[in-house]
Amino acid sequence: MDDTWDKQTAINKAARFCAYQERSELEVRKKLKGRITNPAIIEEIIERLTDEGFLNEDRFTDAFVKGKFFQKNWGKIKIRFALRSHAISEEKINESLERLIPAKAYEETVNDLITSKINRTKEKSPLKLKGKVFQHLAGKGFEQDVIFAAWDRLGFDV
Repeated sequence: MDDTWDKQTAINKAARFCAYQERSELEVRKKLKGRITNPAIIEEIIERLTDEGFLNEDRFTDAFVKGKFFQKNWGKIKIRFALRSHAISEEKINESLERLIPAKAYEETVNDLITSKINRTKEKSPLKLKGKVFQHLAGKGFEQDVIFAAWDRLGFDV
């Protein structure tokens, strides 16, 4: 069976891939490289998808930031790292994080995650509990100073 696509098939498949959910250019390139051997055709398809609005880095970045923060409760460090793996520029990452994640929402999310983790943890030792909470939030990509400030603000004594 032939694993390659002709140009029109590739355009149709890539457009459908992008229409299903926002995609980064890197994701589309990877998908196309698996089926098309000519780099010039890949560039042509990427350009066409961009021109026709199927591929838009700003839209992808915004959707990614909103989804990972508001649905997955990821912190800015983890979101930034994931966007870098999609070859998104640092400038675009910073702009989206600043514009889409209000400071108040970020603070409330950290507070909620701390409270939730404390309620789910059966740890009796206050020091070990604090360690588990910090480890959990750091793993979700929240900055150490933000976690410390929230811990103090919530009044947990350890």
